[in-house]
Amino acid sequence: MRGRISWRLVIDASVARAAGRADNPVSRLSRQFLENVLKICHRLVLTSEIAGEWKRHRSRFTYHWYAAMVARRKVVRRLQRRDPEFQSRLGETALADKAREAARKDLPLVEAALSSDRVVVSLDDEARNLFSQLSSVATELRGLMWVNPVRESESLTDWLRRGRRPVRHWQLGCWREGT
Repeated sequence: MRGRISWRLVIDASVARAAGRADNPVSRLSRQFLENVLKICHRLVLTSEIAGEWKRHRSRFTYHWYAAMVARRKVVRRLQRRDPEFQSRLGETALADKAREAARKDLPLVEAALSSDRVVVSLDDEARNLFSQLSSVATELRGLMWVNPVRESESLTDWLRRGRRPVRHWQLGCWREGT
């Protein structure tokens, strides 16, 4: 396809874990998403922290998928970018301790996305909603796309094929739970 541009995607271990050989919808759609990433010329962004999560949670399918991605040189290694000012602002928000801890757990995904093409792919809609709320305080989160490959399977496949246009309702700050 002309004009298609490869995305550097930060893919959560939740997708790696779900993409097994089972025929349930979550497994099938996660597997389909990963197959499309491999076929359609996109890349996987990994930091050492995210790679560790992948290693602990991957399925047999994901193990083979990852090997194919490495063989095709479609894995982008990133140093974990830590921004103390950014983390401080997130820590100062009026979040409950449980929500603050959840944000801290998924912060490596966000930091990796901010240092690549600003796309997180995850099954975790609670984290998506949490970071969407935080985007009012941490403006660098605005415009970061967070997409669930199960919830958005049809439009995500089309988006992967077409290329470089951000999808507004996937962007933090625009997305609200239930949409």
